[in-house]
Amino acid sequence: MLEYAISSHAEKIINMLTDFVNTHHLVEGMTIADKDGLPLVSFFHQEAQEEALAAISPVIMKDLSSLSLGEVRYLIAMGKDNFAVIKPLDQSTYLAMYSRFDIWKGLVGQQEIMADFEELSARILRLAGK
Repeated sequence: MLEYAISSHAEKIINMLTDFVNTHHLVEGMTIADKDGLPLVSFFHQEAQEEALAAISPVIMKDLSSLSLGEVRYLIAMGKDNFAVIKPLDQSTYLAMYSRFDIWKGLVGQQEIMADFEELSARILRLAGK
């Protein structure tokens, strides 16, 4: 099960999430959450965590089990001044990247960041043995 694999590699994954946030300064935080929106491993700038999880959880909590993973590349969760990009890793585990609109709107390299986000999800799945 992916959740178990992630928990056994939590320290490595936290380092990967931290590196992603520090590399892409527009990103406020990263989390891997279960289907109820509860974080399994996460890294946020301290002031962003509560706001981010409030935005992410309602979207993750929707039942996506009827969708094949091939149909869902990623989802966007919108908050008032912020958003999260959420990618299914499997039927019950999600990778989420959280940011603020004001930073993201002016960013030139959005495609590069999304490519890095896809690569990060692939690295996490490889680490989990998928």
